[in-house]
Amino acid sequence: MILFCIAEAAAIYCMERSLKEHDLKTPGTTFMIVDCGGGTVDLTTRKLLDDKQLGEVTERAGDFCGSTFIDKEFINALCKVLGESAINSLKEKHYGQLQHMIQEFCRHAKLPFTGDDLEFRYELDLEDVAPAIMQYVTGEIKCMMEKADCLIVFKYKDIKSMFDPIIERIIKMIQSQLDNTRETCSVMFLVGGFSQSKYLQKRIKREFQHRVKTISVPTYPIAAISRGAALYGLSMKNSASNLDRMNSLKFVINERVLKYTYGFEEFPAKWGSNCKKSFWPYL
Repeated sequence: MILFCIAEAAAIYCMERSLKEHDLKTPGTTFMIVDCGGGTVDLTTRKLLDDKQLGEVTERAGDFCGSTFIDKEFINALCKVLGESAINSLKEKHYGQLQHMIQEFCRHAKLPFTGDDLEFRYELDLEDVAPAIMQYVTGEIKCMMEKADCLIVFKYKDIKSMFDPIIERIIKMIQSQLDNTRETCSVMFLVGGFSQSKYLQKRIKREFQHRVKTISVPTYPIAAISRGAALYGLSMKNSASNLDRMNSLKFVINERVLKYTYGFEEFPAKWGSNCKKSFWPYL
């Protein structure tokens, strides 16, 4: 069985883009993949080898700082306006409306936000998006919301404050990955759904344009993994005649850097035959 993973699918897709669009054909060329998903952001740095194979330059890195954490910042902001108990009640009894509210935020605020328009604002109409929540809002907050016609306005600085803590964590991860890479990184690819964010792209390009020559975002970054997997499958199909000769089959991923490695250590014979060898991990 041939083992394959998401990071490697993205790497294959980015390798093909490097060859076609950036003319990076020289073995030894290094590129980084920043896979920004919903839950996690995963980094890996690859090196182009001979015969369109890939090596891994550094240990992979990842953290829980994907786009869903911006949604959580949005919910936290709503808690400050409406009260935490009201949001918790909506979550427990009208979960569908809470999800609809998050989807509307993504559609009209998270995705369109670029950081360029200082007049950017997002208006959330509670009666239209989550009408049930008003029955859980009490006291002065209820009076305030009734005067505002159940409309909550998020201005530029409000939206920006939801993005910035998450993006700062991503930038620190990339900095660490570049610092651990001895070779010069020629291209950085931003893939995954979160990489569609113009604000995220802008922050990363502004931060690393002097360290990385090219920072590229595919036309459909969310499809990078599926397309890479398809390319890998096609390459395996084309090599089907060689599957019975595994030594002659060239795998796309030629080298990996593992987080842990394992080995044997041999102890002196005087310690006894039972203590002669020990299997232990190098951490």
